[in-house]
Amino acid sequence: MNNGSAFSAEMDLLFFFIVGACAFFAILVIALIVVFAVKYPRRRPEAVDADIHGPLFLELAWTLIPFVLAIAILGWGAAMFFKLATPPANAMTRSGRMTFLIIRTAILPEPLGRLKPY
Repeated sequence: MNNGSAFSAEMDLLFFFIVGACAFFAILVIALIVVFAVKYPRRRPEAVDADIHGPLFLELAWTLIPFVLAIAILGWGAAMFFKLATPPANAMTRSGRMTFLIIRTAILPEPLGRLKPY
């Protein structure tokens, strides 16, 4: 596969990880909704059970698992960003004066002293 840059393979891996995690949890939630809707149908419209206070470990699990996944994705993305934002060791540096001259040359092709009036 022809990569567009040195970082494209890692970027693709992060993208496919995010898509895969989203697809996994979407399929899991849909499957659980269908299973519980079939297993526990409401027999009568007025049949509503009392509030249930579940175990603490279940509450912590469905809070901490998405949190850990989100932090992992954030860390992976941040590490890739800093790799992309850091110039290589052999990169050329340019001063602000050089940047100004390059921009001025692009806008005004001739030096200011030799501009001809209309």
